[in-house]
Amino acid sequence: FLLYCSITLVLSCYAVSAASIFSLSDGDWNDINTWSTQTIPTNQDEVTINAGHRVTLNGNANSKTITVNGELSPSSLSAGHQFHIRSEWILISGSQGRLTIGTEQSPYLGRCQIELIGINDGDMIGLMGDKFIATMNGGVTSLHGTPYQSWTRISTTALAGQMALNLEDPVNWKAGQKIILTTSNRDYKETEVLTIKSVSNNGRTIEVNEQLAYSHYSGT
Repeated sequence: FLLYCSITLVLSCYAVSAASIFSLSDGDWNDINTWSTQTIPTNQDEVTINAGHRVTLNGNANSKTITVNGELSPSSLSAGHQFHIRSEWILISGSQGRLTIGTEQSPYLGRCQIELIGINDGDMIGLMGDKFIATMNGGVTSLHGTPYQSWTRISTTALAGQMALNLEDPVNWKAGQKIILTTSNRDYKETEVLTIKSVSNNGRTIEVNEQLAYSHYSGT
């Protein structure tokens, strides 16, 4: 069983002291004119995007926390676009609160990374703790990227040491993407995370960078 993972989530731990900063109008995250302090937010700032404001993402977006009462979305949906949010938590709240990274009709084709940072400093926001992406009180979160097959099965048994997998279904996965090859027995520790090196045979064969540590049975 193979699963393609398209969301990048990273946890980093270090302490910061917080200051408050809020949006004054529509604008780009990295434009000083967007913010009440006339400075670009850092990992020491508790950021609020006010209702009625759209703040756009392009490149790095750092904060201690983000409360979205307006809209937070990328400045472009194109394949060459990328952004990287680093925050302890993100809360989308209120009837105008929107985190929109593509829609079903217009998916985001670029590269998005969201990294949850900071140590456990005892925050308890609602019942969510202090490491989360949450939507409440009428807010909406929309995350739609490039459509990929989410999973398929291997068509032949893959033995330990192999670096190629034959698939039941053709896939549109690409080199550099990561996949999960699940265990074929009851030991979950034999599940493996692999990086695609190449795709061939009309999407039915993938070569990976790593040698398989375990054998994976293809039968039903």
